[in-house]
Amino acid sequence: MNTKSIVSGIAAGILMGGAYVLLTAPQSGKELREKAKRKEEWTALNEQTLNKKDEIKEKWNEISTEGKEALSNLSSEMQRTYNRYEEEVKPEVQAIQKEVQEISDTIATLSEKIRKEADGKENK
Repeated sequence: MNTKSIVSGIAAGILMGGAYVLLTAPQSGKELREKAKRKEEWTALNEQTLNKKDEIKEKWNEISTEGKEALSNLSSEMQRTYNRYEEEVKPEVQAIQKEVQEISDTIATLSEKIRKEADGKENK
């Protein structure tokens, strides 16, 4: 192979590739430069975030620890409230239910007596 023809082929390929890129480019040079600047901004922001990752991890650990403590406190408080209900309120509710049942039984008995008396007066 001839070196001259290889170099000519490479040069022709570069020219054709460049022409193809210029003709099919989705953006103008100015837009491409602006996009590159934005990429640099994103890269800088990413570097800042990476630099702050230890601080972020520490804050996350603090927040999660506080959340666990708050959840534990809430759970304990709910258990105390339920225990208080079991000790103080539930017996009162049961007593009220018993009284309501007694009143209901008394009303039923009185209704039966009234019905019997009414039936007795009708038969006379």
